[in-house]
Amino acid sequence: MKTKSKIDLDGTYFIKSDKHNWILSKKIGDRLRDLYFYLDIKSLLEDYVNLRLRLSNSKSIEELLKIHQETITALNHALVPLNIKISKGDTNDK
Repeated sequence: MKTKSKIDLDGTYFIKSDKHNWILSKKIGDRLRDLYFYLDIKSLLEDYVNLRLRLSNSKSIEELLKIHQETITALNHALVPLNIKISKGDTNDK
């Protein structure tokens, strides 16, 4: 599968795409491993935020909220070239 682009989210996780999917990839060593495939970018971003929260080792709601806000802020900075902005309400569980 030939990917067209790669966007660095945090040095470990990346967004890639091909003509059919948005792909959440993880850097392992010097290679990227494709983890999950999405039809739309919003679903990928929601899952990424939730993944960061699950992997955070937070001990309180306050810590989770802080990590959530930091992740949203970092995403908005990373996504400026795509003209995509997400807000707190975009990452609610369904």
